Amino acid sequence: MREWLLSLFGAAAIALAASGKAGSRNRVRYRVHYAIADYEGDVIVFADENDEREHVIALAERELQRKTGPLPFGARSYQIERLYDPEE
Repeated sequence: MREWLLSLFGAAAIALAASGKAGSRNRVRYRVHYAIADYEGDVIVFADENDEREHVIALAERELQRKTGPLPFGARSYQIERLYDPEE
């Protein structure tokens, strides 16, 4: 397995995976208040602290569609609020 990874990704990828830092990002919790057509509410999503506003909105829409099904046509507005943990 190690030889296969080495040939495919190189020694740097193996060292990164061994260090445990692969995939470690600064995840932040956001509350997205949405108003879509006649519906409004809040959804909580997790995103990287450096992500663009559009990416956070896309995550919120995907979570909302997963919970409720297709979103209706109409005007859409979003307000994003970062939620801080008590340890910060």
